[in-house]
Amino acid sequence: MAARSEQNPSLQNPSLMGTLQEEVAAEASPLLRLLIDHARAIAVLLVLCLLALAGYWLYEERRAGVRDELRLEFGRLVTSRQGRDRLAALEDYLKTAPEELRPAALFALAESAAEVRDPVRAYAAWERIARLDPPLRTPALLAMASALAEQGKKREALDLLASAAGLPGPDQSLVNERIILLAEALEQYDRAIMACEAVAAAAPPFADASFWERKLAALRQKAALAAPASPQEQSP
Repeated sequence: MAARSEQNPSLQNPSLMGTLQEEVAAEASPLLRLLIDHARAIAVLLVLCLLALAGYWLYEERRAGVRDELRLEFGRLVTSRQGRDRLAALEDYLKTAPEELRPAALFALAESAAEVRDPVRAYAAWERIARLDPPLRTPALLAMASALAEQGKKREALDLLASAAGLPGPDQSLVNERIILLAEALEQYDRAIMACEAVAAAAPPFADASFWERKLAALRQKAALAAPASPQEQSP
C-alpha cells in the first residue's frame, strides 16, 4: 500500500484530487448548461433529422417502385404489341421512360419503325440514340443514312456520312464502305474513289487486297466513261 501511495501522488495529497475535479467540472459546466438550456431545440432538430431520413427513404422506395413498374411496362408493350400499335406505344413510353431504359426503348422504337417501313421515325430514333450514347454513333450514323436513302434522299445520306469525323479506324472504314455504295449510285465517282482508297489503305494485313484493287479499277473506269469528252475528242 505504501508503494502504491508513493507511485500516485494524488493519493498522498487529497486536495490535489479535489482541485482536478473542480477544474473538470468547471470546464464541463458550460457544455452541460448549453445542453440543458437548448434541450427542446436539440430534441426538435433530432426529430426533424429523423423525419428527413425517413422521408428520403420513402422517396427512394417509391422511386424504385416506379422504375420497376416502368420496366415491366416496357417488357409488356414490346412483347404484346405489334406494328404501328407498338410504335405508337413506344413513343408514348419514351415521354416518361427512366434514363437507364431510354436507350433500349429507342432501339425498340427504331426497330419497330423499320418493321413498318417508316424511315422518318427510324431516322428520328437513331438520331436520338447517336446523341444519347456516343459509343453508338457509328451504327446510328449508318442507320440514319439507310433511313434517308429509303426516303429517296441518297444525296443527303452521302453528305451525312461524309461529315462524320473523328471515328475510330474500323468504324471509319465501315462508313467509307457505305459512302462508296451511295456515291457510286449517285455517279459521284470521285467521292467513291476517295472512299475506296481510304478503305484499301486502312485494310488489315490479312484482308484480301485484291478485292479493293478490283473495286478501284472499276470505279476509275466508270469515272473515265462518265467524264465529258474534251474539245479535241469532240472535233471530227
